[in-house]
Amino acid sequence: MTATDLFTETQLEILFENGKKENWRKNHIPVAYLRIKGLGFRFLVTELCADNPDIAFGLCDYDSEVCIDIFRISKLKELAEEKGNIVENKLDFTGKYNLAVYAKVATDFGTMLLEDDTNPGKKLFSYFNKGKNSDLSQNVLNLKPALVW
Repeated sequence: MTATDLFTETQLEILFENGKKENWRKNHIPVAYLRIKGLGFRFLVTELCADNPDIAFGLCDYDSEVCIDIFRISKLKELAEEKGNIVENKLDFTGKYNLAVYAKVATDFGTMLLEDDTNPGKKLFSYFNKGKNSDLSQNVLNLKPALVW
C-alpha cells in the first residue's frame, strides 16, 4: 500500500498538478478531506509533492489545534494504526473555498469547519470569502512544528 492509495485518480491528478514546483503552496481549493476519527485529526489536502507523493500540504486540525502544514501521509497511517484507526478519505467532500478561507474560518472559530450551512459557519465563510485572499495562504496561521512529519 502506498500513500497515494488514499486518493481517487481524479484527486491524485489535481493534487499532483497543485504540487508542481510552480504551483506549490499556493492558495488552492482543497481537493481531499482526510480524517482519523479516533484521534480527532482532520486534513484538507491541497497538494502532493510530485517527487515524493508521501509529502502533502494543507490545513491540519490536530484535535482543535489548527495549522497550515506539510505532513507525511505514511505518518498519518502509522498514527492511525497505532490507535486501531484508519485514515479515511471523505469522498463526499467538495472544496468550495480556497485554503486561506478555510484557515481564516478555523482561526476565528477555533477548529476546522467544512460546511457553511451552520449559522456561525455561514457568517464566517461569507465574511472571509470576499476575494481579498493572497496566494500566501501560509501567512494566515502561524506555522507550528509539524506533528506528523
